[in-house]
Amino acid sequence: MILFEFMHLIITFIKNDPLPMNKPFYKIQDYLPTFIYEFNHSYVKPLIDKFSDQIENSGGIIFESAVGNMRRQTYGNWKPILYRQGTRAPS
Repeated sequence: MILFEFMHLIITFIKNDPLPMNKPFYKIQDYLPTFIYEFNHSYVKPLIDKFSDQIENSGGIIFESAVGNMRRQTYGNWKPILYRQGTRAPS
């Protein structure tokens, strides 16, 4: 039963139709940016890791320009900042 409800929810997201039986209804504009953002994690991090030698200098400059604010948000170096910005850019 849980699998059926889950599949129904996914199909509803895709079709963007209201759910029956007073279940929540989500419009595509309500969830698509978050979906894209989360989906991008699986691509952005490996790319940044792969090219880290080539972008380390630029990443360091970005980090140093806002080091106080970044440390308060627990960013210890430039990589997590680029991970975050890379996942946000398309969404």
